[in-house]
Amino acid sequence: MSVRIPNRTSLPAVALSLAMAGSLAACGATAPDGSDAPSTPVSTASVPSAPASSSSVPLIVNAVQDPDNTLIAHVTVSAPTATGVVLTVTSAETAPREILAQDAAASHEFTVVGLRADTEYTFEASIPDAPAGDAATTSMTTGALPGNAPRAEVVRTAGDAGENPTAGITFFGLTAPGSYEDPTDMPDGPIFWGVDPQGAVVWYLNSDKTTNRAPLIRTAGDGTLLAFFKDTIDQVTLDGEVLKTYDMSAVPGWHHDAYLLPDGGLLALGAETRKFDGQDVHGDLVVELDAEGQVVSTWALLDHLDPDRFPGELSNALASAGGLDWSHSNSVLFDEDNGEVVVSVRSQGWVIAYDRATGDLSWIAGDDSMTAPGFDAPFLELEEGTWTSGQHAATFTEDGELFIFDNRNETGGAENNSRAVAYEIDRDALTARQVFEAVDPKYSEALGDVDQLADGTILSTAGGAGSDETARITEVLESGEVRWDLAVADTRIYRSERMPWSEVDEAA
Repeated sequence: MSVRIPNRTSLPAVALSLAMAGSLAACGATAPDGSDAPSTPVSTASVPSAPASSSSVPLIVNAVQDPDNTLIAHVTVSAPTATGVVLTVTSAETAPREILAQDAAASHEFTVVGLRADTEYTFEASIPDAPAGDAATTSMTTGALPGNAPRAEVVRTAGDAGENPTAGITFFGLTAPGSYEDPTDMPDGPIFWGVDPQGAVVWYLNSDKTTNRAPLIRTAGDGTLLAFFKDTIDQVTLDGEVLKTYDMSAVPGWHHDAYLLPDGGLLALGAETRKFDGQDVHGDLVVELDAEGQVVSTWALLDHLDPDRFPGELSNALASAGGLDWSHSNSVLFDEDNGEVVVSVRSQGWVIAYDRATGDLSWIAGDDSMTAPGFDAPFLELEEGTWTSGQHAATFTEDGELFIFDNRNETGGAENNSRAVAYEIDRDALTARQVFEAVDPKYSEALGDVDQLADGTILSTAGGAGSDETARITEVLESGEVRWDLAVADTRIYRSERMPWSEVDEAA
């Protein structure tokens, strides 16, 4: 299976660079391979060389730490004449990285992100083909990490990290134990973090905004990120610049997820409470906003699913906003190929799809037991495998397979651990067949995520409590072999995202 990242809108690229444990992408950076050294030498053929009339072009280089982020350096290089420049970044812990400024100019500015904390870096500026003695150097030592930095450790790898074509920064939101139940008990300091393939923290986002109880950060597909806060979604560059803010105030009870549409609008999960037989029932809404943030349509799950179905403990629990937690949806996306909106309905153990144009149910992936006699819905018949329970993060592979993180709350997860699972769907015949399963290293009673990376590898996040309070993010090959296993102690992680170095480079 190969990956299809759910449709991302094309957003403005920002020139930046990612160095050392990260990637270098400013003015034309080299593409790292996931190890501490570039996989191939960097070509400088396209960079203007020193003027033929001069054997020496003196350079001046200066590096300063970003005033708001200890892992970012701002480097300026000045030359007496317009020329291209190569900036080489080194430290005792990491192999040299080269950043190319390809356009001829008398002054070049580099923003180097992804540096490790408490590390001395040397920045050497040179001109291709100029005498070696013409290089100018300066140094800078990065500062300490914020006090709430995650304690991440790579506990297992397979093969050479340098051969991993999907290596990059793994991003996630930090949730303190207990904060999922108490949204006011969030950690002090940055919420969103990123680690390199060796587990070193190389990125964090400064913001004074508060988040929901399950912080979410996503890649936007162009080297930028979408950071989800309590009332807004910010599109940010890797050096923290806010490019755009999406106001979510028009969505009643906005929670868990939102999805950027091709036309610049959004699909978002909202919520409502209704009374059935004297009992408050908490149901979800799918609200579509246009590019200006105005409501286009609202699709209420209580209008289209069975409001009398309470299949297990999850649906009979009390929602944080009050009422029985009948649906507890946690992901939404638009399947552009089929014109369908797809929603993960955790408490029902269902993933549902409806036609965006008509609002009609297209299919339901899940067990049809305990439904009311009059509830006539297009359930998929499962021909092979088992359905999910308490699932999260429904998405699709490039081949159209339904891909889900299955917590398995009510189907033996506590004994058998959670899993990533994929189903082949026949929409015409309304049938499904399980085609893949990868069991996680722990049971995650809540939270969770799955993505397929560009080489077909699975990135799975078992981030909730359950077996223990250590969140696990694993890369699993299609063969089932674990290629990378990250343990983040004493925290909970809703979802994780991987940005490969190549994508960071393309943003420059």
